[in-house]
Amino acid sequence: MADASDNEYQVIENFGESISIDRREYSEVFFDLPPSKSHLIRQLIIASLSKNKVTITGVKNVGRDVLSLKKTLINIGVKIVENSSDWIIEGFDESVQFDNVVKMDFGNSGTALRLSMTVFPMLFSGVIFSGDKSLSSRSNKAFIESLIDYGFSVKKYENDDNLPILISSDFDNMKKQSISLNNDKSSQPLSSWMIASFLIDSNLKIILKGKQVSRKHSMLTKSICSRYGAKLEQSDGFLDIQPSKLSMPDEIYIPVDTSIASFAMLLSAIHNCKVELSNWPKQEDCLGNDLLKTYSTEMGFEWQENKINFLDTGSYVELDLTDCNDLITPLCFILAISSGGKISGISHTQYKESNRLEKTVELMRTFGLEVNFENEELLIAGNQQLKTPSKEINSYNDHRLYMTSVILCTKVNGVIIGKGLHEIADPCFMSRLGIL
Repeated sequence: MADASDNEYQVIENFGESISIDRREYSEVFFDLPPSKSHLIRQLIIASLSKNKVTITGVKNVGRDVLSLKKTLINIGVKIVENSSDWIIEGFDESVQFDNVVKMDFGNSGTALRLSMTVFPMLFSGVIFSGDKSLSSRSNKAFIESLIDYGFSVKKYENDDNLPILISSDFDNMKKQSISLNNDKSSQPLSSWMIASFLIDSNLKIILKGKQVSRKHSMLTKSICSRYGAKLEQSDGFLDIQPSKLSMPDEIYIPVDTSIASFAMLLSAIHNCKVELSNWPKQEDCLGNDLLKTYSTEMGFEWQENKINFLDTGSYVELDLTDCNDLITPLCFILAISSGGKISGISHTQYKESNRLEKTVELMRTFGLEVNFENEELLIAGNQQLKTPSKEINSYNDHRLYMTSVILCTKVNGVIIGKGLHEIADPCFMSRLGIL
């Protein structure tokens, strides 16, 4: 494992090329949903701490976010062997602490970055965290404050709390009994502390401040960690961590990413085509995205088993995305095309790759649709018609803005900046639509 010097880091450039999308017609499309990166990233990080070999199945066609994590784990000494559609992980001995400083580059993946920021500085004497231009511009202020509160040393290379940063451990002084964590912008810092519980050797109380968002994701982390031996007790405003020993099973299955079904529904709505999904998982693995199925009838869809068909028979619907904010962009267009509605629980989407709330409103207006943002809610009139954009569509390095734009342009034409952004989450997205 190579050491990383203070000034040795690389920022991957953003996706700046344009792609022209022409009108197309669809009658029936099979949507083979990719693996859930939320599940897979958590499992990969935890498996990297395991003494035993762990086989992870269901990893066919993973996106760049997961591949960025996989590459950086290999670079710091985790063994990952590909076997058909399975990965075999042989991680560190969690009782061993390393003396060297290492570099971890997470590309565009905010999930992989934040879930790692507590864990790996506990293994190495220091970690330089970096990423691409988009990831490097996102603030990590609340998370960094909790790390400093615990006893980590944080060195910033740029202004504010953006990447790259060096996080170092002082193992002799990191015995805090309580720290504070603001979790009203993201659940990822809380999840990172849960995963790090396998490395903490004394009791720790985390005082949670602010209204928690993306609760399904932190609940997922707690469920996984508890299953593997973590001693976590969460009550209103607190998370209590007790020292524990990691014990993982020999094999883990990764369910599909149900948030991608929102793009399937958007395609069905604008083309009046039938869409068949693959392997819709159990409700507890949907991470709040089961909202799509729950409200499908109200939004004008017929959803039977894994088959979706837009009937345009919906009604005005009110949706709370507090626990599934990744759905905001395609859902806004679905409501505008169908019978309209109101979307709430979205203030934290401004901290995604782009200010996704602001940029979704901009994207809707680019396609000639009306939307109002009032009292922290989006109000969307129904039965609107898409118009061909008069200029290039900027994806702002946000793969969900890009993927939404691609589907819309199959109806009305358009040129989109951000070629290849779909690969972050769903590498088969373009070929599924017949776009090479």
